[in-house]
Amino acid sequence: MIDLSSLKTPGWARIVAELHAPAPDDRTFIHKLVAVLSQVSGARQGVLFAVEAGESEATAPEPRPLFVWPPAGAGEQTPEVMDAGEARSAARAAADSQQVRVFGLESGAASFYGEQQEKGYVIAAPVQSGTEQGAPGPKGVITLLIEPINTRDVPGFFLSGTDQALEIISAAGSDNVRLQYDIYHMQIMEGTLGPTIQRVLPHIGHIQLADSPGRHEPGTGDIDFPVLLDFIDRVGYAGWIGCEYFPETTTTAGLGWARAYLSR
Repeated sequence: MIDLSSLKTPGWARIVAELHAPAPDDRTFIHKLVAVLSQVSGARQGVLFAVEAGESEATAPEPRPLFVWPPAGAGEQTPEVMDAGEARSAARAAADSQQVRVFGLESGAASFYGEQQEKGYVIAAPVQSGTEQGAPGPKGVITLLIEPINTRDVPGFFLSGTDQALEIISAAGSDNVRLQYDIYHMQIMEGTLGPTIQRVLPHIGHIQLADSPGRHEPGTGDIDFPVLLDFIDRVGYAGWIGCEYFPETTTTAGLGWARAYLSR
């Protein structure tokens, strides 16, 4: 666990102080959280939307903004939501899927992120308010992933094994803390990839891949990816598998192995 209060940089010290300061109610804290997350992520605007369910997608009401950061000054009207259509779509998608959603902006103005780029993008994260029983209090549904790293590439890295990660997850006692299983790192540290993935599957929130040795695309090292990926399917993993490797030649050539999977 990282103790944020021990960070000495002025920016982090201010953020920690803001989030630790008492808030009179959940609404005030959520507004404060939106403001802090917007600032630390470099967003030009942060918006808290209320997303209500409808009988069908066609009849669901439009998400409505509850809070906009930066706020209006004294005597000013509430700021307009930048790229409101894309922002509402991102909010609806995040609420429906209960997962973080990222939308690219088609307009040239990079309103939310990517100020130095031609196009920006919108990040939407769902926050569930209360429970089905009507208990008060917002409940974040963003998942925290912890990833064991091999100590050959990163000597002295604290978290370096699957069982060690499971001990941390158990100690946290939260459904929102899960394992990010990196096939490359765990091939180096443990081997026995398939049996380990099957054993810890209930705790896995995300899987990443790269071949070993070399950390290039599948097919360049010792891991039998056709067998391993089919096994991951068979044991019931339904999440995403991210590609975190250095292409051996070009990016396009480095994606050739995935063609068979994209056509399924």
